[in-house]
Amino acid sequence: MENIIKGFLGMFFIVLTAAVGLGLISASIDSAAAERALDKYCARIENSHFSDDVISACCIEASADGRELVIETSSRLGENVISYGEAELRYTFNIPILGIEKDMSVKSPLR
Repeated sequence: MENIIKGFLGMFFIVLTAAVGLGLISASIDSAAAERALDKYCARIENSHFSDDVISACCIEASADGRELVIETSSRLGENVISYGEAELRYTFNIPILGIEKDMSVKSPLR
């Protein structure tokens, strides 16, 4: 009888460890995907020379993925052309098994 209880308890902890591990891996994959998405958005914006249409399309695409893209652009003194800025992608870091949900952000310069 004692072996049955130990066996079930061992299996319970193995399943619990596997579930927590999968939650951590899933959250890590989501974070990496957010960083890749920000790199993709920055490349599109830079290649379009800071076009307003491209910036708004990237913001819409990010919101469709459940993220928020914030773009701040600037121009050099005395110039009317936007030449640099910063992109920030906000997303939710979530590990449901542990009940962790935190708002995170990734930033990248635009040149």
